[in-house]
Amino acid sequence: PAPLFISDSVYHILSKFSKSRTLPVRQVEHAKIFILCTDGLNNIQISEKISIGQDSVNKWRTRFLNNLPLLREIEEKNPTELENIITSLLGLRPPRTAPNLYG
Repeated sequence: PAPLFISDSVYHILSKFSKSRTLPVRQVEHAKIFILCTDGLNNIQISEKISIGQDSVNKWRTRFLNNLPLLREIEEKNPTELENIITSLLGLRPPRTAPNLYG
């Protein structure tokens, strides 16, 4: 697949999460999947690179693709909430002070 284009801000947040030693392992893996998707790797390559199943890679790639429009919208309209939205997308809980942006 072609690389996905994301902003520097989104890439920076995902990169920070993908290197975290304090976040849960699964959320770090999800961030790594998103980063590798932006590099143009396919599901098999990603699966082999981070040693997780192809089904998991497919699930999280799909979730990332489905949420790209939301990430772009939040970045444009309310960039201070971008990290909270990415946190939520990775399956993490946003801080209690984060507003409910999902309605």
